[in-house]
Amino acid sequence: MSENLNKLFSPVNVVEVLTANKTLDIYDSGKVFVLDKSDGLTVTLPAVDADNMSGAAFHFFVRTTGGMFDVYTITGGTADKMGLVSINTDNAAGAPANATRGKVTSDKITVKTAGTQISVFCDGSNYYCFAFGSTANTVTLVDS
Repeated sequence: MSENLNKLFSPVNVVEVLTANKTLDIYDSGKVFVLDKSDGLTVTLPAVDADNMSGAAFHFFVRTTGGMFDVYTITGGTADKMGLVSINTDNAAGAPANATRGKVTSDKITVKTAGTQISVFCDGSNYYCFAFGSTANTVTLVDS
């Protein structure tokens, strides 16, 4: 019986493959989203709200790389609520100029390369991004 209870209560990530634009809500927190559309798509995060969003986390994995203009965008919903905490690429030049660690200056994250992973965490006031890409300029923060 205890083996069945362990199976029932073991944490398992919910994975959702996105092939079209999607607007997330608080109930999507904790999911892993696989971005899989060769001409790009837009994922819109919920607006930052201290009462409902503190502790929310979203995870993204880019499965498909298309042409030069294919960009996946994760939009924070509220102006300048996205801050970069960490970016890891093979080339330090991959970190954009506005990506000072912990500084909140952006509205969007753009992603261009398959294999890139992004985790976004909300503290109730801002979103923070942890991004891991394979080459320079794989992940950038944009102030739209």
